[in-house]
Amino acid sequence: MTTEHEINRTFGREAVLQDERRARIRTVFNAVARRYDLMNDLMSMGIHRLWKRTLARRVRQVQGQGGRPGGRYGRCGPAAAGPRAAGDRV
Repeated sequence: MTTEHEINRTFGREAVLQDERRARIRTVFNAVARRYDLMNDLMSMGIHRLWKRTLARRVRQVQGQGGRPGGRYGRCGPAAAGPRAAGDRV
């Protein structure tokens, strides 16, 4: 017996069961996986390779700092504002 939650899934514009949706997504992924880098090269004109190198370099730098946020690139997000008083609103 299927529940409403299991049926309330879509693949494109078609309502499908959750397991069927997962199988279809896997099929699409497998069809494009081998050519994914080529597709990125064409769509970004190769710039995505620069982005990947830059990200990898920054991750290595953060790992060299013990994986702590902050350091060379500074903090971001709520922690950047410093400690809050107990009555402060978010």
